[in-house]
Formats: sequence, C-alpha cells, structure tokens
Amino acid sequence: MSDSAETTVPAAKAPRLDSLDALRGFDLFALTMLGPVMHVMTRGGLLPEPLADAFSHVAWRGFNCWDMVMPLFLFMAGVSIPFAMAKFRAGADGVPAQPMRRAHLRIAKRVLVLWLLGAAAQGNLLAFDAATFKPLSNTLQAIAIGYAGAALLFLHCRMRAQIAVAGALLFVSWLACAIFGDWNPDTNLPERIDEFLLGRWTDGARVAEDGSVVFAPWYHYAWIFPSLNFVATVASGVFTGALLKNTALSPARKFFALAGTGAALACAGWILDFCGVAPVIKTIWTSSMVLVTSGYGMLLMAAFFGVMDWAGLKRGSGWLKLVGMNSVLAYMLSPEVGLVSFDGVSRPLLRGLAQFTEPAAFEALVACGNALVLFLILWLCARAKVFLKA
Repeated sequence: MSDSAETTVPAAKAPRLDSLDALRGFDLFALTMLGPVMHVMTRGGLLPEPLADAFSHVAWRGFNCWDMVMPLFLFMAGVSIPFAMAKFRAGADGVPAQPMRRAHLRIAKRVLVLWLLGAAAQGNLLAFDAATFKPLSNTLQAIAIGYAGAALLFLHCRMRAQIAVAGALLFVSWLACAIFGDWNPDTNLPERIDEFLLGRWTDGARVAEDGSVVFAPWYHYAWIFPSLNFVATVASGVFTGALLKNTALSPARKFFALAGTGAALACAGWILDFCGVAPVIKTIWTSSMVLVTSGYGMLLMAAFFGVMDWAGLKRGSGWLKLVGMNSVLAYMLSPEVGLVSFDGVSRPLLRGLAQFTEPAAFEALVACGNALVLFLILWLCARAKVFLKA
C-alpha cells in the first residue's frame, strides 16, 4: 500500500462502513457466543475432533482458527482509527479540524478504560492484594498498547512513515528474539523479559513461602516485549482503514488491493515459519504471527467489504453489526471473561428439557441459552442507543 491511501479528509463526516461493524461483530460473536457453546460441546464429546481442535488454542507453535480471534480484535481496532481520528489531522490548509490535544486526550482515555476493563476481566482489580495484581494479562490491555502506538503514528506520521515504523518494529522484534533467545517455551526472550520486569506480578506467577517467585510451567504468554508487535498488528488495521476510506479508489481497487496484500502477508509469514526463521507463535506474538494474522485480517476485511459495501448484499447482516457496534460490552459480558453468569436465567427456563436429552447435550443447550441472553442484552442496548465505548 502506498501514500495514495492518504487523502485529504473532507469536511463531511465519512459514512460508516457496514462491513467494518459486521466483521467486528463476526469476531465478537465467535468469541462471546459461538465459542462458549463449542467449548461446552467439546467437553461433552459432542464434536468431531477436527472441529473441536478448530475451537482450541495451539499450545505453542502453529495456528488454529481460534487463535485468530484476539489478533482480529486488535486488527479491527486499527481499521477504525482513520475513520475516528481523521478530523484531528491537518487538512488542505494545514490545520486540523479539531485541536490535536483532544486527540491525545481521547487516546489516553481509551487506553486507561481498556486497561481497567482488562484488569476487571481478569477478576483481580478489586482484590486490593498485591500478590494477585497482574498489570498485563488481558486482550483489552494488548489492544490498549497497540491502539496507543498506532493512533499516535497515524496522527503524527505520513503513511509511508507509518508502514516503515511497523516494518521496523517487526524486524527489531525478530532480530532480538533470534539473537538473545530461541523459539522454545521458557527460554525465549519475551518470556524472560516479562519474568525479569514483572516478577511476582507476571500472570501465572505466585510467591512461595520462602519469598521466591514461582512461575507457572504452563503459562507461556508474554506482554511487554510483544508490545512492539501489538502496535504493528493494530497499524496493519490502520493501513486497511486508510485504504477503505480513500475516496479516490473504486470499490474494486480497494477489494483487490486488500485481498492481494493480505494474501502476500500471510504467505510471507508462513514461509518464515516453514524455513524456521521466525516460527508462528501466538503466545509470544512473533513477527511471523503478525504477518499471518494481519494477512488473514485483510482477507476477511476484503471479503466483508466486497460482499457488503461493493456488491451491496447487506440483508441479514444486521445482527452482526449489532454485536460489532457494542463489542467491548459483548466481551465484558461473555462467558470467556466470566464476570457475569447467565446460567441463572437460561438453566431454570430450559430445565424441563433435561429429561429429553443427554447431560452433555443439555449443557450445550444451556450454553446456547446463555448466548441468546447475551444477544438480547446487546439488542436492548442498541435499541436504547447505549454503547460501551472505550
């Protein structure tokens, strides 16, 4: 993508892309409604193994469908930036439509809210116990970091500079991991940095009776060093959003540019993995993983854009847009987070059907009921124009 994606922002507000809300809704539907049902069915042995594997995370190296949910969340946060922040950039007269300080305050507010919601989602915000406090442990906090970096780049750099910085972040991340560590659990650079800097506050760590810090052998996520690539992931969404917002390009050119770029990035990431140069590892957010997931994100965005905004086939997509427009609320209320349980609603209502089903099937039915309750809440919020914005 070139500087042609960077055009003068018109005075009128840019129309909202239906495909943007629909893809975000698709991602959150998978995370908050479909996934929990599939996980219950997996535990009950109701799914064939290939389908069950698709809804599980790869333990270390490799990639499953379920591993795309979090990167797509970050990618979509970037896609929205050119639409939401363009009014703060300089127009044809060199003066932004709104003062830059408002943009900085908006970024700071969103980062703070996302970080607090992420801490609340982990269930340790109100514990008031330093032993359980984990400052970096959640998807929303990764989004906060990536959003802050990518939004500031968008505000203060031209498109070519943004692409150059994103590429430099990927290269620096790969080079440091290759020189100062390896690609194995426990001995890789990102995990070592987290354990050194966070210590007892590393997610999965505990303090032993003798005062030493014990790191959980099963926990291989890293957050501090991968922040470089969180920014690169969100920035790839910014490039996509800038392309989609460019009024000088036809829908056909936008579609093929996104599809071609996405395919090239995904292929590049898998080639690096195949050659052993940079394995695709989500838990430490390797550079090749960014290329693969950003490529897939662009391909998905191209598909949704092509169907909805180019071909105009929008019928039946309203429920996806409803979820996408309140994605943070959907995430916070989801079974994956566990702040709220809807079992107390769906289980009593469905209890009479237990006699007609196997126990595993009934649990899957309850999970479906929970998903419907969550959707009903989102629908009522949309009717009342109540949205949790971060």
